[in-house]
Amino acid sequence: MKKILITIKLTFITIALIAQPTDTEITNKLKAEGALEVKFFSAKGTVHTSLTEKWYERTAESKWKTNKEGVYTWSRSDYRYDYLAGKWSYTRSYFADSWYEGIPNPSEAEVLKIINDDIEKYMSGSGETIGKPESIKLADKPKWTWESLKKATCYTEAIYTVKIDQIGNAQKIKQIKTVSLYKDKEDKNAPFVRFISYNEGEPIVLENVSYEVENEQETE
Repeated sequence: MKKILITIKLTFITIALIAQPTDTEITNKLKAEGALEVKFFSAKGTVHTSLTEKWYERTAESKWKTNKEGVYTWSRSDYRYDYLAGKWSYTRSYFADSWYEGIPNPSEAEVLKIINDDIEKYMSGSGETIGKPESIKLADKPKWTWESLKKATCYTEAIYTVKIDQIGNAQKIKQIKTVSLYKDKEDKNAPFVRFISYNEGEPIVLENVSYEVENEQETE
């Protein structure tokens, strides 16, 4: 019975020693780099383990100065700590998205309007499509990124049908497309006037479909 109690105590001590980094530690790290404010929106981070490694990830949002008076930017990232040599050590961060304080991201309606004004540009690089896209929307995780007050980038999701051969076989696919929106001037009230887009990653095949092949008639 005494041996069992000792084992329990040792296990408790081991767990206490490898407790994950505190929010204060992450906050102090970001503020040392220049962050003005740090926020956490979940109760705790997540510990991950594999056969060869153990790491901890915590999502934080931080506020930073810009070169514009009274304008600030917020950044959301996952901060990773690896458990090495008996302690947690910060290794790297994974950027999620960013936005300006006081300048809202474009709405889905704004994004779709500028896309639909030049749908051929949006669909370039999509292969030989059949008809118009079935749907276009902001991706579930749009990952907004502002490179400057004149450029905002996000993920969109398009569903459309594309030919895979010339004998009637096609596929309905879902494709994530990156869209970068541009203004003509650095004014928070200026409209976005143009965009570029490209495919992000490989498409997901939703179903195999067929299309009608037009019969070619020989002429004399």
